[in-house]
Amino acid sequence: FWQPRPVEYKYGKPKKDDRDIVQLCAQAICLEEMMGLSIREGDMFYGRIRRREEVVFDQALRDRVKELALGMHEFFEGGLTPPGEYTSACKKCSLIEVCLPQLTKKRDVSQYFAKVWENK
Repeated sequence: FWQPRPVEYKYGKPKKDDRDIVQLCAQAICLEEMMGLSIREGDMFYGRIRRREEVVFDQALRDRVKELALGMHEFFEGGLTPPGEYTSACKKCSLIEVCLPQLTKKRDVSQYFAKVWENK
């Protein structure tokens, strides 16, 4: 019988953290809810290394998705937006004009005022 298998394509290479597989698992959970079925695995394809990796949606990964989703809802309900973290990947992101990660750089206020008073 036909079974959907989510595949996420990434331009680069595997990340050191779990962000890619969490995203893929979240997509699988959405498909499960929409279609009323169970999806056990999916695949990550990384363009830079031209390799496909199987991802098993075990309970630990599903729990991680739930944990992050609940955290996101707490931010939303509190009216908070977590600050963006500017990296070289931001240059390629379609949301850079919305996120504005360059504005979250930590600045020293005393240096700002010294610069302002210098120019007067």
